[in-house]
Order: sequence, then C-alpha cells, then structure tokens
Amino acid sequence: MKQKPVSISKISRPQPYKAFLRTRLFRLLDRYRKRPIIWVCGPAGSGKTTLVSSYVEHRNLPNLWYQVDSGDGDIATFFHYLGLAARKAAPRKRKPLPHLTPEYLLTIQVFTRGFFRDLYNSLNVPSVMVFDNFHEVTSPSQFHEVIQNGLSEIPTGINVIIISRSEPPQVLERMRANQLMSVISWDDLHLRLDEFKGIIRHKGFKKMSNDMIRKLHTNTEGWAAGLLLMLEKSKPEDIPTQSLNKLEPEVVFDYFASEIFQNIGRETQDILTKTALIPSITPAMVKRLTGKHQGDRILSNLCKNNFFIEKKQSEQQIVYQYHAMFREFLLLRAKELFTSKQLVKLKRKAAIILEESNRTEDAAGLFIETRDWDSLTRLINKNAEQFSLNGRIQTLLAWFETFPQEIINNNPWLSYWFGMCYLNFKPSDSVCYFEKAFDSFKENKDSKGMVLAISCVLRGIANEFRNFKRFDPWIDVIDELKLNLRLKKYPEIQDYVTANIFLALTIRQPDHPEFNLLEKHLHEVMDKDIDLNLRSEISYLLILRYLEAGNFANALIVLNFIREIAKHSKISPAILVLGKHAEAGYCFNTALHDQCSKAVKYGLNIVKHSGVHVWECHLLGMCAANLISKGDLAEAEKYLDQMSSVIKTDSYKGSFYHMLKGWYSLSRKDLPLARKHMEKSLLLALDVGALYPLSVSNFGMAQVLYECGESKKAYVHLNNVEYFGRRMKSSCTNFTYLLAKAQFAFDQDDDKNAFKYLQNAMSLGRENGYVNFFLWRPEVMLQLCMKALAEGIEVDYVKELIHKRNLFPENPPMDINNWPWPLKIYTLGRFEIVKDEKLIRFSRKVPQKPLAMLRALIALGGKNVSETRLSDELWPELEGDAAHHSFKTTLSRLRKLIGIENIILLQEGQMTLNPRYSWVDTWSFEKILDQADSAAKKGNKKKHIQLLEKAVEMYHGDFLASDTKEPWTISPRERLRNKFIRCLSKLGSYYEETRQFEKAIDYYNKGLEVYNLAEELYQRLMVCYQNLGRNAEAAGVYKRLRKILSTTAGISPSLETERILKSLTFE
Repeated sequence: MKQKPVSISKISRPQPYKAFLRTRLFRLLDRYRKRPIIWVCGPAGSGKTTLVSSYVEHRNLPNLWYQVDSGDGDIATFFHYLGLAARKAAPRKRKPLPHLTPEYLLTIQVFTRGFFRDLYNSLNVPSVMVFDNFHEVTSPSQFHEVIQNGLSEIPTGINVIIISRSEPPQVLERMRANQLMSVISWDDLHLRLDEFKGIIRHKGFKKMSNDMIRKLHTNTEGWAAGLLLMLEKSKPEDIPTQSLNKLEPEVVFDYFASEIFQNIGRETQDILTKTALIPSITPAMVKRLTGKHQGDRILSNLCKNNFFIEKKQSEQQIVYQYHAMFREFLLLRAKELFTSKQLVKLKRKAAIILEESNRTEDAAGLFIETRDWDSLTRLINKNAEQFSLNGRIQTLLAWFETFPQEIINNNPWLSYWFGMCYLNFKPSDSVCYFEKAFDSFKENKDSKGMVLAISCVLRGIANEFRNFKRFDPWIDVIDELKLNLRLKKYPEIQDYVTANIFLALTIRQPDHPEFNLLEKHLHEVMDKDIDLNLRSEISYLLILRYLEAGNFANALIVLNFIREIAKHSKISPAILVLGKHAEAGYCFNTALHDQCSKAVKYGLNIVKHSGVHVWECHLLGMCAANLISKGDLAEAEKYLDQMSSVIKTDSYKGSFYHMLKGWYSLSRKDLPLARKHMEKSLLLALDVGALYPLSVSNFGMAQVLYECGESKKAYVHLNNVEYFGRRMKSSCTNFTYLLAKAQFAFDQDDDKNAFKYLQNAMSLGRENGYVNFFLWRPEVMLQLCMKALAEGIEVDYVKELIHKRNLFPENPPMDINNWPWPLKIYTLGRFEIVKDEKLIRFSRKVPQKPLAMLRALIALGGKNVSETRLSDELWPELEGDAAHHSFKTTLSRLRKLIGIENIILLQEGQMTLNPRYSWVDTWSFEKILDQADSAAKKGNKKKHIQLLEKAVEMYHGDFLASDTKEPWTISPRERLRNKFIRCLSKLGSYYEETRQFEKAIDYYNKGLEVYNLAEELYQRLMVCYQNLGRNAEAAGVYKRLRKILSTTAGISPSLETERILKSLTFE
C-alpha cells in the first residue's frame, strides 16, 4: 500500500547534505548509549538534529525517527503516527500497533506500556528511536507522562534519543536521577574551536585566516546556526565584532536571515515565503503552490548549501522541511510581502493542496486560520470516520471548537460527527447531538442522514448502560419511517445500522415483528467481506441473542466463528474481550466450567495488558456465576468482591452484581441477605429496562421469597418470568419457569400439576440440551431429577443432567432403579463392574490384584476399612514397608482401572468405596431388606412383601461365589445367604397364609437353588405340596433332602421333617 505523504516528513530521518562529522560528540553518544535514554538539548540552531541524524547514518544504526509537533498533544494522534513510524521501521512486522481508541482512555498507562513493549519488540537489536523537536509539545502535558511510561519499557539493545530545546521535563527527571538517562547539553553541543574551523574549511573557506576563525568563534560562542548565517554573507570579514551571546538566538537569526534574504533573488524570495505556508512540502506541491517549474531545483540547491532546509527522502518521494526558526522568519516576511487578501488566498490554496495530498491536519489548520468553514466542514465529513476509528477524538473536537456555534447548529453532519466524537466516552452528550442531527436530517429529507442518526442514537443509549427504555420511542420512529426499507438504498451502512437496531430490539423488544428478519440478515453478514471488528460485534450480538433465547446450537456456530476471527491480527483488544465474554457465557450455559474459567481468565488478561476495562465487570460476573453454579462459593466470593469494586454507579452492571450476590447468599442459606440483594437487583433492572435482566431478577426474587415462606409473592414474580420469557421467545427462560412451578407444586403436594410442569420442563431441557442457568441450585435440581426418574420422565436426559452436573447426594436414592450410578458392582452370583452403564471388559491380562483389593474392600464392608486389615488379607506373607508399598501400588492401579475421580477414598489409613458414586448389589440388597422390615413394623404388609420380592430379584447367587478359597469372603457370604433364606421364608409364609401355595413353592425352590442344605425350605415345600394334595411330590422332596443330608453331612432329616412326612403317610 502506498505510503501517504503526510507520514513522510514526520517519520523520516532528515538527510543533511555533506554534514560535518562531529567525531567528539559521536564518541560521547557511543559512551552514553550504555544507558537506554539520551537527552540532547540546546538552543535553536545548535546542530542537534544534524548531529543525531549524521551519527545514526555514520554508525549505520537501524532507526525509527519521529518528529514531534504540537498535534501530538492529542495522544491518540501521537500513537497513530508512531504506529506508522513503527511500520516504516519494521515493515515485516505483520501485526499493526493498536490505535488509542476511547475504550483505552481510562487506563492509558496500561495501553502505553503495552504499545511500547510491542513497538520495541518489533525493532531490530541494536536500534535507535529518535524523538525530534520534543519541545513542540509544551509542559505540563499528558504527552510527557505517556513518554515516561513508554521509556520505562525500553529493553536491552534499544536506545531512545530525545532532541529538544529544553532540559528534560520534571516528569522525566527521576530517570535521570536513576542513571537511566544521559544528557548532552549546550555545554557539549557548542562548537569547539577545532570543530568551528573544520566546518569553515568543510564549507569551502580554505583561505580564511586563523585569527578571523577565532574571532568568529568568539562572537558566535560556538553556535552552529550563527556560523552558517555568517558564512552566507558575501564578506565574512565584515562580521561585527560584538559578542552575539548577549542576544537571544532567534533575534540573531532574524538579523542575519534578513541580510541574507535581501541578497537572494525576488523569485527565490517568492518561492520561499509561499512554500513556508506548508510545514513540509513535496516538489509537486511547490509547483502547484508557486506556479514555478524551477521551485524544486531552487529548494534542492538551498538544501545542498545548508540553507536551513532539510531534505527527507523515502522510496515514494522527496519532502523539504524548513528549520523551525527559518520558517518562522519566512512566515513573518510573507505578511510583509503579501496583502491580507493575498495571504488568505495563498493559505486556502495551500490548504486545498494539503487536503488533496491527504495532509488532513495541516489542511485543517489553514482552513481554521482563514475561517474557511465550508472547506473545514467538507474536510471533517470526509475524514471524521477514520479519525474516530483511530481514536483521534481530541483532534476532531479541537476543530469543532473553532466553529461558530450557529454553523454547527445549522449543519446536521457536523452535529452527527460531534456526536460520534463523544459516542464511546460521553454517550449521553453524543445522544443529544445525534438527536439534533436527526431533526435536521428529517427537515432536509436526508434519508441516509436520518438512518445514521437514529442508528447512533440507539448505540449511544446502549453505551450508557443506564436506561434502555429510551429505545422504545426511537423504535416507534423506526417503524413510522419504515427504516428497514430505506436501509436497502444504502448498502454501505446497512450492516452497521442493522446491528444497532437489532441490539435495541434484543434488549427491549425481541417480540418486534421485524426482529427475525434482522436476525437473519446479521447471520448472513458474518460471512461477508466487511470490517473484521464490525463482523465481530455483529457476531457478539447474535450470540448474546442466542444465549438469552436458549438456542445454544446456534450460539456455538457463532462462537466458533468468533474464535476464528480472534486469530486475526487486526482485531482490537476490546473486541477480543467481548469475544471472551461471549465464550464464557456459552460455557456457563452449557456447564463447561473449566472452559468458562479459562475464557474469563484469558479475557481478564487482555484487560490487564491492554487497559480496556469496558467488559471487565461482565467477565468477573460470569466467572462468579460459573463458580456459584459449580458450588465453589469461597472462590466465587473473591470474584464478587472484585466485581463490587468496578460496578460504580452503572445500573446494568449493578443489577447483574446484586443478582449474583443474592444467588450466592441463597446458596449459603442466608435468606435475609439474599432477599436484600435480589430486591436491589430487581430495582436496578427495572431502572435499566432490559428484558433479560428483568427475567433473571424476577426469577431470583421468586426463589428467595418462596424460601422465606412468602409463596403468593413468589408466584407473582414467577409469572413475570413467564411474561418476559414469552416476549423474548426464550426457551431457556421458560425452562427455568417450569422447573420452579414444578418445585413449588411438589412442595405443596400438588403432584398432578407438578409432574405436568416437570414433564414440560424436562422435555424442553432434552430438546435444547439445558444443563445450567442463573440461580441454579443443586439441591432443588436433585429433588426434581429424582422425581423425574421415579416417574420415568425423560430418563436419558435426566441421567445425563445428573452426570454432567454431579448431582450425586451424600446418601443416594438406592430405591430408584434407573439412578445413573457412575459405578455399579455386582457380587451376588457373579462379579461384574459396570462404569457409566457399560460393562468393563478386559481384553488382555486381567488385573487380578487390583480386582482382589476391590472385592476384599466390599467383603469387609466397603467403608472405613483399614489399610492394615486389607494388607493382612491380601498380602499375609508381607510385613511393614513391603506390605504398605504393595497396598499403595495396588490402590493406584485400582483407581486407574476404574477411572472415576473420588471413587475410592483413603483417609487416615481408612479405605472407603465412595457410596455417593458407587452402587453395590449387596448394599442395595441389604437396604431393601431393612426397608422391608421397617414397612412390616409399620404394618404396611403390601409394601413389606413388595420389598421382599424386590430383594429376591437381586439375589442371583452367593456372594463372590468364585472366591470361596478367600477367607475374607466366608463371613459376608454366609450372612447374606442367611438373609436371603429368611427373606424367602417370609415370602413363602405370606403366600402360604394367603393360600397361594404355587407362589410359595416357587420361592422355596429359589432358595434351594442357592442353598440346598436349607432344611426349613424343604419342610415348607412338603407342606405346600401337602396342601395342594400332591403328596407324592411332597414325599419326593423328603427323599431329596435325606439324600443331600446323607451325602454332604452324613446326617438324617430332623424330627420336624419326619413329623411332616408322617402326616403325609397318614393321609
């Protein structure tokens, strides 16, 4: 891309023609470069710039040259041109340096340090940065503070040389005191006699006597400009003998310059005085301004003769620049040579030339001088947008302040651009200007102006973050003017304007009839080749909408797009932070806790290093919300504390903060504090008027009031949630509303309606993948999930929800058959491990010892089993350290084998299979039997029998039947078997009592399948057959018992069995 002429003189090193090399000062500079900063100061014309430029050239140092001028008082302008200088010095650096846009202004120190760090890193080592004419920005000035912060970042291998007429300002004195700065002053700069003589001989005065040279040296006191002026006189011998040091340099300069000026031709005088109107001028400009073809040749010759003209040259073109003192002299002469009318005409002509050469600031200065308001207006309209994008607001405001007020009042575009200046840091003021511009545009029937003005009114209201209700009348205006139809005529602004309208509608009227059309247009814009920052903003608006609506699938599509854009080097830090906020919002809503924290920390890191704090509060809030939802209240409190320090008086942020604080307090069961914060959140949300915060704050109030026992008031707020959710067309808001309705209904024993609400909620959750929301409370969700599973509502989704949100209570619901245990272990009649509902199979060698440890742990009770006990059972041959090492190694292998965190606990030498995440059939079997006993004691016979039958279904065989040789299995095996036999006996007795002998027979036979020595079961079988009149079968049971007892134990059946047999015989 071709470099604009404006940058050449300001960021190019002057090239003195055949300059005398001051080797003494070169050596001094070499020595001083051991420190990072060199300050070169001396009066005008003392050769400062020539010295540094010739030094850089002679030492062949890579360099960045920056010529300071009064325009750098606007810090954004300074950073703009310094960025151009950096690009010129390091053209291969792909990522451009940032502009100082308004979002950085509150933390300019952070921005400055980051900017200079990146700048230094882009330069070769060694390199020299030169700031020439530093005195042009007067003290006190923010510019000096910026320089101080920039200088504090200088790395090894980089030197900064500052050229000024004055000593270092107070703000930089500390660097001098800390030996970071060396100073070359007038004492060093003034020409020594040998240097003075060297320059004279260098200039061609070979025959000048040594006495004359000493006289000149004495009279000029070694002042370089004085020497050059004297040498320009036709007869150096006529130089006055009085000392010149008694006069100010400027006075001496004017004296000699006047004499020299009289001796040059009229044509040269004319060229010099006219071209002095332009601070730095190209040959083409010289020709256009003066009408002289030979102008370039004249300036070139004067430059070669060191006639106080610098020549700067780049690959693109040549630029001439007068020495500051000489230009001031020429401008004064111009006032003498031309009439006021002629001078105004010349300045306006010069301004037009500058404007056409993209020398905007210089052109504006001349338009202001000549009060050419029409031209200045044209210039602003053409350049204000780019200036605003580059953050150069102060420069624009300085131009606006020169206008007579009536001109601004009568020109809507000036009002518009005035508003743009304030849009990002004084949005209230900007809205006033945009409203004024709109009225004028409307009166002038300027459709494009109206569209832009309304769009910016909306953006200004949005930027205030105070009262979004102000959107409503402007949305009415948009409808009245059919703005969407008008937009199609102006494709160049359609995307920007549509984004602002969509933002307003998202916040206040998502139920607007045009909303879906706008959303569709913006979704299509994401793939268009437009400004990356605008595409990012549009993407953020869309993801904000999708998150509020609960459309997480579309949100992910947009988020991935944002992630791709973020890789581009031209994306501003503000947009990067916005993207991380969007990512954190998505991750929060999808319960990706770690990713949410990562996105927030990344965003806060950008905030820290860039100084862009606009979204800091929102990032802190998202992290706090993520942590509260996760259950990490201690860590959440830290982020809430940080958040409270940055919300200030912002109602929008305040509502968000108090909602989070209320949620946090509710999670800690501090109801009074929760109520206080929720009430504050709702009050602020009502002030702000944004629908989504209103829905969330009302939901929070409903939860808090319900917990406080004020259910009627809670229902009022819950109905508000439904209203806002319907207006926002938000499935996720409806999801939370239905869950709360179910929660309240269950508590009030309205199970019929409760299950209806729960079914609708869980269906919505399944369809959209909902796993999190603001005011999430695990204890409430656990109860609702258990109700859903017990009723068979959306079982797969509810299981997934329980797993994802770790809704596993300390005392899990053993009686819910489809509870999603992370680990299930079967030991009755088999040994199987099921992880996440999948059987663990071993394709290679079975890890015998870890599995033995697991079986032993279960056999010994599964809870608080000592390491010593387990080691004794598993490694009886080992003692002490050897046993401990085997235990530790095997436990590690077992944990790895299972692969579930916290599934096996070891605390103070006691090992536990965590019952929160694991189900063991023996545990469930025994718990069911306990419940059956409890039901029997309460006289609930039906439940008693149901539970016994359930227990029987679980018993598939003896406990760890394949481990009969292991002594630690004997006791639990017999205990469980005896419980099973008793269970069967109770069932058989019940069915005998109810004359259901076939059922009784089935249960007794099941018992005998497990334990064929249970004589009591044989007895009851014989009785059942007897009652059915099947005596032969009863006798067959007796024979089977006698044979088994004889062959296994060598004994005969008991007397009771014989009695039953005799009763059969009598019949």
